[in-house]
Amino acid sequence: MASAAATRTAGKAPSRPGWAMPLRITLALFGTYGLTSTSTALLARLLPGSALDASMVASMMSFAIATGIVVWIFAARSALAVTGWVLGLMVATGGLFWLLAPADIRAGLLG
Repeated sequence: MASAAATRTAGKAPSRPGWAMPLRITLALFGTYGLTSTSTALLARLLPGSALDASMVASMMSFAIATGIVVWIFAARSALAVTGWVLGLMVATGGLFWLLAPADIRAGLLG
């Protein structure tokens, strides 16, 4: 037979800290924008074809990317873990875009 403590908590949802939902909402608003924009810029740089075609395809893919990020943010078990992943991926994709950009663009972005 199940213990009394297990029976009492069986129907209850797991408790989450009070800051988890505001963190997820803030991350969904700002983190999604940051990660989507850096990944779209990287995709536009990496996709084959003319610059115009690559930019258009990357822009169309950005809607699916943003939707996936928002679903991931709210489906993740830990708000802090998904925050770390989103910020880390944002830095990684932005850094890759920076490294793949021509030298004149990098110089213009610095000053």
